[in-house]
Amino acid sequence: MISILLLVGLIATLQVVRTRRQAAKLPPSPLPSLPIIGSLHQLGKAWLRQSRDWHRNYGPLITLKLGGQTIVLVGSQEAASELLGKRGRLYSSRPHFVMALDLMSKGDHTVFLPYGPKWKLHNRLQMSILGVRASRQYHSLQELETQQTLLDFVEGDNYELIFQRFQASLIHTMAYGRRLPKQNDQRLHEVEALSKAFINAATAGNYLVDIFPILKHTPTCLAPWKKYAQQIHDRTISLNRGHILEAEKTMAWNWVKHIRSLKESESLTDHELTFVIGSIYQAGVDTMTNLLRLFLMASVLNPVAVRRAQAELDKVVGNRLPSFDDMERLPFINAYVKEVIRWRPVAGLGAPHCVIQDDVYHGFTIPKGTTILANQFAMELDPELWEEPEEFMPERWLQRPDQELGIFGYGRRKCTGQYQAMDSAYIVMSRMLWAFQFNHRYEHGRKVELGPWDLKQDGNLYVAKPFRADIKPRDSQKKDAIYAAVNSEKDDVDLDYVLNEIGHALAPKGNRDDIET
Repeated sequence: MISILLLVGLIATLQVVRTRRQAAKLPPSPLPSLPIIGSLHQLGKAWLRQSRDWHRNYGPLITLKLGGQTIVLVGSQEAASELLGKRGRLYSSRPHFVMALDLMSKGDHTVFLPYGPKWKLHNRLQMSILGVRASRQYHSLQELETQQTLLDFVEGDNYELIFQRFQASLIHTMAYGRRLPKQNDQRLHEVEALSKAFINAATAGNYLVDIFPILKHTPTCLAPWKKYAQQIHDRTISLNRGHILEAEKTMAWNWVKHIRSLKESESLTDHELTFVIGSIYQAGVDTMTNLLRLFLMASVLNPVAVRRAQAELDKVVGNRLPSFDDMERLPFINAYVKEVIRWRPVAGLGAPHCVIQDDVYHGFTIPKGTTILANQFAMELDPELWEEPEEFMPERWLQRPDQELGIFGYGRRKCTGQYQAMDSAYIVMSRMLWAFQFNHRYEHGRKVELGPWDLKQDGNLYVAKPFRADIKPRDSQKKDAIYAAVNSEKDDVDLDYVLNEIGHALAPKGNRDDIET
């Protein structure tokens, strides 16, 4: 152990020397930095909100030193598009995640892979099931799951479980061919726990082994984080392999069968497959659940915007449920969805990038190996980009409908699930706005307070704190329509048939006859 500590000390000394040589060329830093630990002692638990002030004072690029890591925060869309998009050849890799990649996923978690052949294969396979053409095929499943979501709100108010069940069931159906109709399904809780473990492992500064990778070679008896990482790995494999076995036994098309049918998946190991699909599951459930919590929060706090949205829905769809066929005739609803995403960006810092060689931007040197974080929180709340950026104003999107959102990332590492996620956000939010009133909760005669900044930073995410609200049907006609839709679905929908139709549409030429219809 003493020899390891001496080695860490030597590495830290070399880092200090290197850091001093680079300091004059790096983008400015808002925080003082100490040898070895950098600015770790300066960062509070909720520093993301403060980062907006840093960018206003120091510019679009700022530097943070976290232990041995050099991190550059990018706080403008112009800089993010240039570096992560146009210069994607240099900025599409990942920092070395010892905990999340090496230890917890044994080198196979798609999100944390460096840019290279393995990631390219994983990405191609994911795009085959989540690209634009594929995502359009899932509309019937999304409408099916939102019907139960509406019913769950009519009969209960645990919005956390309701939203979590919606997205988990949707992805589980696509991935493995079976729905998750119950909110108390233990698999929901396990997916959430594992997702949080990986998010925590990927957050800079949380594990000493990521600051000093040499510690990876510490004997397990002296490294409790290794035991924990092995437990997370084993739980992940157990959960996902169980799902894969379930998928292979069904009569329905699903992602597992689709990926196995592709010629380029022949080199894919079973271990890799668990992460190709499992990483979508983890990221999709966590992000969408948090986004829908923010939607609920925004709707309670902004009754004027809700009334305008409901007026548009009443005019276009009347007393039937909105559908994807209505999307083009609902401009304010589309604006509402985008504003929820912009107003409080759930992916506050997104997934980190890593530059693979020295680069220069506006006179600043960005050294090889620097971690790059796109500061969505600063970008989407930039007063130079948006008037009154902290206010919830869907109408801003009516004037600028083509303005891009950065929540899904930039360049080659852009989120593969972006199209499916936007479709899910539209169908859930439009149907909830059509169906419900959103009001503050009153308990013992007093209003339960809810503020527009009742948020917390969770790793690189920015999420709503748990809150209470009253979500009730707008009228009896809406309530009756919800029950009628759910009862009709129970009588008429053959899930295997729906999935096999999707599979037929997405099957490579020559494979279509193998899918039952």
